[in-house]
Amino acid sequence: MAENKTAYKEFLIQPLKSELKEIDIRKGIVNFEYYEDILSPTITARVTFSSVDILDKGNKPYEDDMPIYGGEGVVFDIEVPDFPNLDFTTEGMVVRKISSDKTGRQGIYVLELVSKEVITNETVRAVKRYEDKVDVSAKKVWELLKSTKEFKSDPTLNKYVFIGNTKRPFDILTWLCPKSVPADNGTPGFFFYETQEGYRFLSANNLLEGGGGTYDKIFRQREKSENPGDKTNNFKILTSNITKNNDIVMSLRMGMYNNASIFYQMWENKYLPVTFNLKTDSQWGFSGGLKTSAGKNGKDDAPVLPDGLENYTSRYLVRTLDAGALTKAGQLEILPNLPKYQAVAAVRYSLLYSQILNIHIPCNTELRAGQLIECEIPKPTSDEKKDYESTATGKYVIASLCHKINEAGQGYTSLALIKDSYEFETK
Repeated sequence: MAENKTAYKEFLIQPLKSELKEIDIRKGIVNFEYYEDILSPTITARVTFSSVDILDKGNKPYEDDMPIYGGEGVVFDIEVPDFPNLDFTTEGMVVRKISSDKTGRQGIYVLELVSKEVITNETVRAVKRYEDKVDVSAKKVWELLKSTKEFKSDPTLNKYVFIGNTKRPFDILTWLCPKSVPADNGTPGFFFYETQEGYRFLSANNLLEGGGGTYDKIFRQREKSENPGDKTNNFKILTSNITKNNDIVMSLRMGMYNNASIFYQMWENKYLPVTFNLKTDSQWGFSGGLKTSAGKNGKDDAPVLPDGLENYTSRYLVRTLDAGALTKAGQLEILPNLPKYQAVAAVRYSLLYSQILNIHIPCNTELRAGQLIECEIPKPTSDEKKDYESTATGKYVIASLCHKINEAGQGYTSLALIKDSYEFETK
């Protein structure tokens, strides 16, 4: 099937004043979009609706002025054929802001929704000293939000001593991501994000190995239309587009292949030079190394550039070595290889986003940001029997997703997929 016909079972806005009735906007919804992103600490949603067709919870025309100013709770339950409902009737979301439609249609409004924790995050500050391993400290910072949602994290190797300094929890958790080293001594670099299941603090290496979840169905792009009603059509790629495929100039500019850093060590007043070459130093004392395991065949070969350019330094950085705060005993607990870890963290993120594939599929509410999925993209050829495109086919991490439902009730899912390896043996 090329599309899914969805249905709004429930969509209620809960006014801040208890004496006002809940607002049922199901009949007025023009467009709905739901987002997850591994670079965002919150899920978000946008709903466009007509104020003419809104009802109260008793299914009667809403007679009061529409009391939506921001901060109202929103609960909804959307039915998607062949997949679980997009159900937010338990946790719900919160109106971040309301605005009128920009196309000139009167009575059309847009609500931007966020998780409840986003609102709490603006009123909570971290002030204590944290001196545990990073994943333990991250959990303690997240607990300041007093959320009932799940928090799942990968264990970390390193301790990091820091003081909250009245920062917001989300700011601290995002700040800790490049400072976190996986417990298996793998490449530093974590992601903090939210999905329907809750919050995640996971390493980049783990995401490449399915630590954010592995989807067991293969998504295939086919030119021939399948039989209507066949459930295998739910996993058909409707459109695909490679928006980034190893941009050599930007990779050189970011120092992905070869960079040099000079770290100023304040407590001993000296400089520490550190060089990194992706081809020769990818293991660099880390048992996990710079893995490129999202490829179909799992090869770890570093990219090769013309004229051996990967062996020349393309980026120079001068930085202060960030070792955290002193312990209560007045000492610094310095992680071995700390300069190397800080130098390679940026490379880890850049390498993971070296290839981006955007695909469009029928609405699939089983998918989550951070999941590992497999796609098969055919080569552009006139032959009926097509080989698979080597630079596009393979396993990807879902960097972001959007479930979109239009005015006709047709549901689609857009995915931005990333991987750091494009090795593939064609069939």
